Amino acid sequence: VALRLGGQPREAVPFRILLQDGDGRLERISRSVVQVDANLDYAGGDALARAQPQSWGRLAQACAALAARRKSLGAMLPERWEVSINADDPDALRLERRLRAGPGTQMVEELAILLNREAGRYCRDFRLPTIHRVQHRRPGGSLEAARFSLKGGGHEGLACDRYVQVTSPMRRFPDLVMLHQIAAHVAGAPLPFRDRERLAVWVRWAEERIPVYAEFERRAAEQWRRAYLSQNRGLRVAASRDTS
Repeated sequence: VALRLGGQPREAVPFRILLQDGDGRLERISRSVVQVDANLDYAGGDALARAQPQSWGRLAQACAALAARRKSLGAMLPERWEVSINADDPDALRLERRLRAGPGTQMVEELAILLNREAGRYCRDFRLPTIHRVQHRRPGGSLEAARFSLKGGGHEGLACDRYVQVTSPMRRFPDLVMLHQIAAHVAGAPLPFRDRERLAVWVRWAEERIPVYAEFERRAAEQWRRAYLSQNRGLRVAASRDTS
């Protein structure tokens, strides 16, 4: 479900990041008020990258370079194709096959990862009490499950030396906590969350709910699949294996 934000001023915590040579460097974090002119989906981002090569197209190229650099450092990139059910009209569900490597998707994913990495480095440099997201490799090379931690460390699945999630404060409680923490520090105000014991409780709370949320998402997806099949009885679909 898309959250429509257009037309109204909104408080924001903008990160100014310089994109250069397949990487990004944080220049400034501030507090501001922004107004969203339009809401875009992935297809809209693809279209802008094609229609405006000197602006959106350059951003898409920079994000492709970010992905290539992370891959060279050992990051696990997502599958190339994704099939989902479009439920804009629940009475007429339809399948959508989306190229995850398309510019719209890649811009969203790479900029979010970069922003979270820079948030992690900011918290490290200023020694803020922080809820990190970490992931380590086992001795054999496989990845452990990602988890929240107060101790910090790298996120090897994303090839980030630090990672603090702040990009989904309406969806994830730790993101909301850390966004308030960083915003207060930027403004020179007292940190709202200094008590590490409280943060430790929230880390345990967040970890306990991850499988609950995952099960909810699994059941929701299963329900939509059943609804789609019930609307398309007898449907025959040609399938092929994409090995690209």
